[in-house]
Amino acid sequence: MRAFIILVLLSVLTSTQVCVAQNAGPSKVLVILSGADYVEVSKDVSDRSTLLKHPTGYYLNELMVPTLSFLNAGMEVEFATPLGLPAMSDINSMAARYFKSETEFQEAKAWRDSQLQIAKPELGSFGKPYPFNSIQEEQLAKFDLIFIPGGHAPMQDLYRDQELGRILRYFVNKGKLISAICHGPAALLSLTPAYANTPWGLSNFRMTGFSNEEEHYAETPDRLGGFLKFHLEDALKNAGGLTDMGTKFKSHVVRDRNLVTGQNPQSDTELSALVLTIIALRELKNARATSNWDGKPLNEESSNIALKILQKNPAWESGFTTVFIGKKQNGLSENAFWPQLGNHIDQVTKSFANSGLQNYWAWSDGNIEIAFQNWTDEKNATAAFSTPEGQAIVQGASKIFEAKSLFSAIKDRECLVALNNLAR
Repeated sequence: MRAFIILVLLSVLTSTQVCVAQNAGPSKVLVILSGADYVEVSKDVSDRSTLLKHPTGYYLNELMVPTLSFLNAGMEVEFATPLGLPAMSDINSMAARYFKSETEFQEAKAWRDSQLQIAKPELGSFGKPYPFNSIQEEQLAKFDLIFIPGGHAPMQDLYRDQELGRILRYFVNKGKLISAICHGPAALLSLTPAYANTPWGLSNFRMTGFSNEEEHYAETPDRLGGFLKFHLEDALKNAGGLTDMGTKFKSHVVRDRNLVTGQNPQSDTELSALVLTIIALRELKNARATSNWDGKPLNEESSNIALKILQKNPAWESGFTTVFIGKKQNGLSENAFWPQLGNHIDQVTKSFANSGLQNYWAWSDGNIEIAFQNWTDEKNATAAFSTPEGQAIVQGASKIFEAKSLFSAIKDRECLVALNNLAR
């Protein structure tokens, strides 16, 4: 049974992480990292005869916020670089200001440092990534997602790496999910090198990345110390992408079909949430069966069944839609979990059915629960949990699920349409 859960220490209705539930082994993520530890810049924007090497690498938060989300979700994460050498970090990214908290920053550093201290790392690990040319189609078929973090390093090597182009082309042709953040989308240019007389594999896809406005801010003496050979926004547009740029240094995530891109370091959490939501919804379709809720006690036979508990309005894209993911308490046996989950579902239904809750689906494998809820509006959802009945439900849930359970909004239209289609 495939079951993954994202665990985050955020309060109800403010978290943006979600869980993934699957049926045939853990989802696998291939994280693509640059092999460069510098990016070339020139002192004169019109004269590139003299180039300087500005130290760079991956941005810690752009790598670690999504990566830890994937790992906490139970997904298998492997790494690859052009030559199979460990990637370098950008020293400027080693700061808590890029994270939601000092705790999150320290957790990211601790994970990275622990991986680099492994004496004999396994091939494909962070300390011993795969070289691109070693990853063939049979191995690529096992990955569900490619993720590419930023930092300026991809602007030095990944954008023109033919082996990476081969890997990405496989993902595009198979309709697999590709995600990149900040300067990570530069890697997408490798799909069709400038000298190749073939269409770019992502022509007419909406996408974002580090904007020209943000790059002008970076190309100053006290930051990059010079001018880049190209700007990412221009390069994506010239290649055939439909660039969609938001406010500088504000979170902005764009999804078009199987491509999810984030504009800047500030987009790390939002991008992670959307990627995991997409995978969760895809895999939810693989539930063993769909059953209408009849209020009878649940047991192990209910495992991997999508329960249609309430459906007043099949249009999930209307109103306010949320997802709840809870992992059962460690000390709670599976036999005890099922009846308590049934009681919890019954309590939610009776308490909220007349408080704006329109649609309610749930799924469990005996270890976690995923619940999708659709409300008439956000105000009613918030108000419902503020009542004594709502607080009792929260307290009751805390006895069944670990404290890191979450309740978050789903805003992506394509995800909402997928829910709508599942409800039919």
